[in-house]
Amino acid sequence: MKYPLKTEKSFLATMIFMMGDYVALVLAGLFTLIIRNTCMTYTTYHVAFMYQYFWVPLVYMTFILYEELYGKRMLIYQMTKRLFGACLGGTMFAIMLMFLTQVSGEMSRFYVMLYPWTAFILLCVIRVLLNRMMKKSKVFQIPVLIVGAGKTGECIAHQIENDTGMRYRIIGFF
Repeated sequence: MKYPLKTEKSFLATMIFMMGDYVALVLAGLFTLIIRNTCMTYTTYHVAFMYQYFWVPLVYMTFILYEELYGKRMLIYQMTKRLFGACLGGTMFAIMLMFLTQVSGEMSRFYVMLYPWTAFILLCVIRVLLNRMMKKSKVFQIPVLIVGAGKTGECIAHQIENDTGMRYRIIGFF
C-alpha cells in the first residue's frame, strides 16, 4: 500500500521542479532582455510572446528531461553538471531552429549568447532553493538505515545531512 504514496510524492516533486524550471527560464528570458536593452541603447529588442513563454522553455525543459533531472535524486554537483549539459543542448537546438526557420537575422546575438548563462544560473539557484524547501518538509524525505556505524557510517551520514539534493532522513545505524 506504500507504493502508490511513493509514486504520488515522486510525481509531486517532479511537478514542483517543472514549475520551478519554467519560472526560472521565463525569468531568465526577461532578465536577459532587460540586460540587453540596457547595454545596447541604440535599439530596443523585443521577443515574441510565444518564444518567451512557450517555445524556449519547452526546448530547455525537454533537454532537462533528457538529462533525467525530473526523476532522480542526485547530489548538488551532479545536478549542476547535468543542468549545464541541458542548457548547452537547449541552446544548440534553439540556434539550429533559428537558422532552420530563418529568423536568425532578426535575433539579437547578445541575447542569444547571454540567455543560456542567465538560465543556467537561475535554474541552479531555484533548484537548490526547491531542494532545500523539500528537504525541510518531511513529506519528500525517504527514511534511510545506514549499514555501518564506524567512520564510514559517520561520513555517509554527514554527506546525506549536508547535501540538499538527496532529501533522505537517517533513521538509524545498523
